[in-house]
Amino acid sequence: MKKPIVLAALVAAAPFSAITAAKAAPDQMFNIQTPSAGSVVFSGSGTAQFNNSLSTNNNFNVGSSTNLGVNASASSTADYTSQGSAALDLAGTSRLQQTIGTATSAFNQSSLISAASEAATKSANSSSFGVEYTAAWGANWAQENNKSGDSATWGAEAQAAWKMGWENQYSQSFNAATSVAQSSNIDKNSTGTISAEFSTKDTGSSAAAIAALSSSFDSSAKASADLAYGSSYQEGGQYNSAVEWKAAWDAGYQQSYASSASAAQAAAARTSESTVTVNGIGVIADVNAAATSTFTADASKTIASDGNGNAQASSGASLATSSFATQSNSTSASAFAQAFAASGNGS
Repeated sequence: MKKPIVLAALVAAAPFSAITAAKAAPDQMFNIQTPSAGSVVFSGSGTAQFNNSLSTNNNFNVGSSTNLGVNASASSTADYTSQGSAALDLAGTSRLQQTIGTATSAFNQSSLISAASEAATKSANSSSFGVEYTAAWGANWAQENNKSGDSATWGAEAQAAWKMGWENQYSQSFNAATSVAQSSNIDKNSTGTISAEFSTKDTGSSAAAIAALSSSFDSSAKASADLAYGSSYQEGGQYNSAVEWKAAWDAGYQQSYASSASAAQAAAARTSESTVTVNGIGVIADVNAAATSTFTADASKTIASDGNGNAQASSGASLATSSFATQSNSTSASAFAQAFAASGNGS
């Protein structure tokens, strides 16, 4: 029959790929060693199998999020009444914008134009042209331009003059605003980049190197066993029979051989390196409530009572933004070895 010897290992680091070193002579039971994750040393006679897997995983994630919430709540006991209501109307100046990586350039340009347009509109509206054409503005224009008659005569011309003047004022303010923004290093030079470099390197002894050293391991193991147990059986010594001496000598040989191979394989190593660069990630959130927005909360007692009652009401709005960049690097190794060594009688 065959005698099974089982070795199972699960490790959380992977320094190198699988290397096997087997020595079939002298005959002995298997002596299986794992000097490092992903490495195994076989010794002895019989049959054996070894399965090993190594893996490296690198990944990164980037993102942005914006959350806008409006809430209202109310609760009370029977002797109280409560109510809460919330209505958020956004003004036209509100904006929610997110940017990640190479979208930054377009984002900056969009933000620049939006800000310049807003500033130019405010400038034109606050000038002598006002927010819109009015009869008073038209009458003043007619007087300055010596127009006679009523507004039906010169009204269309006055409106055209107002429109042209307002647009000229807007254009001048817009050009001035964009010129200032473009001269800023932040707006002009900010660019987006998302990049990653991953590398996995194996260094140290290889299977070929271990095989080349096999004869050296053999000579060293024999010398070590001869020194400890003698090169042959000696009657009257510490062993009662040649079989007992041979068993001790074989064990010493295998221990020495496996130790040499194990030390050579332990020098192997695997390194995994990752470099991630993220530029141009962020959120701009301008939430401006319009004048029609309402937030109310009210709680009052409705029944005369000496008891202890309670009521609560609330209303509100919330804004939360976040940007993130995460990177992870992991390596793993798993191994399973099973060996069947031949019995002493060869069956």
